[in-house]
Amino acid sequence: MKFLRFVGSLLCTLLLFYLLNTRLADVPLLGGLKALSEDKIPALGRFLNPFGGFWANAEPKNPVGNWKATLPALQDKAEVMFDERLVPHIFASNERDLYFMQGFVMAKMRLWQMEFITFAAAGRLSEVMGDRKLSGEMTTVAYDRMQRRMGMRYAAENSWKEIQKDSISKNVVNAFTAGVNAYIDQLSPKDYPLEYKIFDYAPEAWSGFKTALVLKYMAQDLALKTDDIPMTAMLEKFGANTMNELFPHGSRYQRPIIPEGTKFDFKKVAVPKVPKDISALPTPPREKRGDRRTSQNLPEEQEKSWGHENNGSNNWAITGAKSATNLPMLASDPHLSLRLPSIWIEMQLVAPGLNVYGVSVVGTPCITIGFNQEIAWGVTNVDADVQDWYKIKFQDASKKMYFHNKEWKPTTVRQEIIKIKNGTEITENILFTHHGPVVAEAKDSVLARLHRTPIEASLRWIAHDASNDMMTFYKLNHARNYDDYRKAIATFVSPAQNFIFADVHNDIAITPNGKFPLKWRGQGKYILDGANPEHDWQGYIPQNQNPHVKNPPRGYVSSANQFPVDSTYPYYLHWRFVRYDRGARINEKLDSMKQATVDSMRFLQNDAFGVMPREVLPTLLRYLQASALSGNAQKAHEELKKWRYEYK
Repeated sequence: MKFLRFVGSLLCTLLLFYLLNTRLADVPLLGGLKALSEDKIPALGRFLNPFGGFWANAEPKNPVGNWKATLPALQDKAEVMFDERLVPHIFASNERDLYFMQGFVMAKMRLWQMEFITFAAAGRLSEVMGDRKLSGEMTTVAYDRMQRRMGMRYAAENSWKEIQKDSISKNVVNAFTAGVNAYIDQLSPKDYPLEYKIFDYAPEAWSGFKTALVLKYMAQDLALKTDDIPMTAMLEKFGANTMNELFPHGSRYQRPIIPEGTKFDFKKVAVPKVPKDISALPTPPREKRGDRRTSQNLPEEQEKSWGHENNGSNNWAITGAKSATNLPMLASDPHLSLRLPSIWIEMQLVAPGLNVYGVSVVGTPCITIGFNQEIAWGVTNVDADVQDWYKIKFQDASKKMYFHNKEWKPTTVRQEIIKIKNGTEITENILFTHHGPVVAEAKDSVLARLHRTPIEASLRWIAHDASNDMMTFYKLNHARNYDDYRKAIATFVSPAQNFIFADVHNDIAITPNGKFPLKWRGQGKYILDGANPEHDWQGYIPQNQNPHVKNPPRGYVSSANQFPVDSTYPYYLHWRFVRYDRGARINEKLDSMKQATVDSMRFLQNDAFGVMPREVLPTLLRYLQASALSGNAQKAHEELKKWRYEYK
């Protein structure tokens, strides 16, 4: 009897040990319990283990003070100092070791964030999270399919190939990659960041392709906000005259980034003519009556994925004539969506011939926004129209041929495999035309709704083109003057940014910069005809003809995502940009600014005055019949009369 009790206790102990060290989703006997088999619960034994589970992450491991790196992969000496705010200051004897240490330190501080961004960009969330619901109709699998069909991996592959063509950018990314992997290689499972233990997976090796994915993720976040489909639906319903009245090209209230009256001193290239059949643009099919999720009433998760209206960015620079130091001052304020941790990581990089301070995008080398001993620079989003949808006509259900320029042309197929944590795989066959990927097909209603594409349409997006955008920041890090700044931004493609500049030589400048398609006026405002070659992009605006101003007479340059130029600029960039009031308020303050200090810049960044209510509210109140108000309405009226237009 004692023996049987012993055997029974031993078997129970072994079973308990097995269950605690195995994800419930992987236990065969529990496979029928759906709630326990969706990869939501990690192996509890490993997770609760006081020596290697989440308890190991409870102790603070904040790096403080100086650290002399003795890693075997270093070619020479390197040192990292963490200040009281935990900002790393990296000192190296050569640039290879500098970027190696940047990768090592960035991984030490943000490894899971770095990797998770690449999983999100590449459409690999299901691989680590399993097939689970995110919000609304959006699941991890739907999100992964969406990213694959948007061509995110395709875009990153093109850019990684381009990065490798330049020996400098290739060496920088390879050194950064080696640093990240040196940190990963020294980790044991107990050292993994908490998120790895929650999702029960291990970090994988970094690569240059992953850095390219991060760069494309930024392009998606900043330059893939499109309203072609809902605009086309409204065009069908209300007609061209109403649409032109409600949604005009430009606005008389704009305060453009490049001051009005600036002369554009270049010989312009030929601009495509507006096609004669512009009134016959293709329209999406009408939604069934009662379907709330029309192309004008989008799923909440899709609205979030295309960006929030309160996201934005400001920057400005003043000349020495407005500064207390008689030298220029520059402020850069990219107020992107709040994330924890931030997409930025602050650091200083020092090597022979280089001393630069600022913030980097997590997962990429160099400093993205910052200053060195002679120049400073910042960026805000341009939001030019660099993505268009083309309605495609297929020959038959096989979709092997599509109609363009009066002939049938072959589609190509790109096959991608979506792995799911439970071990299953989904094969995604993505069709491509010469415009780009066919994002949603007619049979795929969920993906169509999530992508604002209730039709079969190809996406033409500038980010799909090969580019080496990282090289711009490498050159800016090393720049010494205005000419270096201009050379640095010359090869930047996407996402288009307003590159602002100031230097110790008393020069300031701003350039709405990127690779802009050469379009006829209004091209891409609505869905385009994929069969008509006149609707194709007809080339690109020469980079040296991008809008630009240096040392304007007013003594400052600024941007707040508003219209880059006035109507004298010969090329079409977009029919709409962010409304004028944020930029107008910045200019209003800079016009009167004298003897400016750092506090002057800080106060302006925190300015909460509303230009729009100042210009609109008095008129509204004048026409309001206040005598007819009572109760809360009357109280609200009294408060509005006393309001001094501060958003506080």
